[in-house]
Amino acid sequence: MSLVHDRAAAIAETADRIKAIGLDPFDNPPERIAEAAAALAALAARAELFPPRHYPSKTPGESGFSSFYRLTEDDDYRNAIYVSVCPGRFLNNHPHKHLHWTLIAGVAGVEHNVIFEREDDGSVPLRGRLRRTGAVAIGAGEVHHLRPDEYHTVAYDGTETAINIHAYGLGLDHPEASRRPGFLSPESEIYALGRPGPHRPWGVQSLSTADIAEALNDGRPIARLAIELDDPRSDDFDLIVTDREAARPPAGFAPTSPILLVGEEAATERAAELLARQGHPHLVRAPHDVFRAAFRAAPEGEDHVHRS
Repeated sequence: MSLVHDRAAAIAETADRIKAIGLDPFDNPPERIAEAAAALAALAARAELFPPRHYPSKTPGESGFSSFYRLTEDDDYRNAIYVSVCPGRFLNNHPHKHLHWTLIAGVAGVEHNVIFEREDDGSVPLRGRLRRTGAVAIGAGEVHHLRPDEYHTVAYDGTETAINIHAYGLGLDHPEASRRPGFLSPESEIYALGRPGPHRPWGVQSLSTADIAEALNDGRPIARLAIELDDPRSDDFDLIVTDREAARPPAGFAPTSPILLVGEEAATERAAELLARQGHPHLVRAPHDVFRAAFRAAPEGEDHVHRS
C-alpha cells in the first residue's frame, strides 16, 4: 500500500467531514467547532501519514524554523488544512491573529502557544494593547481552537521534531487572511497588517525514490505531470506542462487522487498552488532524477498509473 495514496484518502475524508459541518469562515457555534476538531483529531492520530522526511525545512540556514505544507483546501480557499513541521527550537514572538476560525491538532512533539486578547477598543489604526489570557501546549492527540478575536505566539523547544495539523477557515494565501494583524512583540503597542515580503507558495510534500516506486505500484490512480522539464520523455508522463502558470490536471482525473509534480522546487510549488485553486489539492513533488530512478525501476509491463 502507498503512503501517498493512504494520506490523500485520509485528508479527503477529513475535508469532506469538515465541509459537511457547514462552517462559516469567521463565526461558528461551539458545537460546529467541536465537530471539526474531532475530524481533525482523527487525522492527526494517524502520525504514520506525516513522516518528517516528506516535509524538509523551506528556510535553509534558519535553524528550527517552522515550515508549512498545504494538505488540502477548497478551490475558493475555504477549509484549508496544512501540516506544520519544526525540527528544532523556534519562537514566533510576534502575537498575531487569524481573521477566521483556527484549529491546531498535535501529531508529534509539542507546540507551545501563548494566548492574548486586545485591551483597547481598536479605534486607533495600527495601534493597540494586548493582555495575556493564558497558554496552551498542544501535544499529540490534542486539539486547540483559536478564536478569530484571539492573538497567539508560537514556540517549539527543540527537544523533538514537532508536527502539527493546522486548519483554517480561509487558506493562508487568501487575500483577506494574508492581512492578519500582528504586533511587534507582546509588549508592543504597534501592529502591522499582513506578512512582510512577497508571497511564497506553501510547500509541497517531497518524495524519495522509494516513495515514488511505492505509489506507482500501488494500483490506485496517480497522475504524473512534468513541470517545465528540459526534454521530458512523453511516455513517462500523463501531461507535460511547459509553463508553470498554465498548470492543469489531466482531463477527467479525480480530484481525490494524488498528482505527482516532477521538476524543480519553485516550478512545482507554483504549479501546485494553481492546481489547488482548480480543486486538485492532493499534490506531491520530486526532482526529475529521483522520479526517473523510480519510474524505470517499476516492473516491466505494469501500468497502474493514470493515463490521460
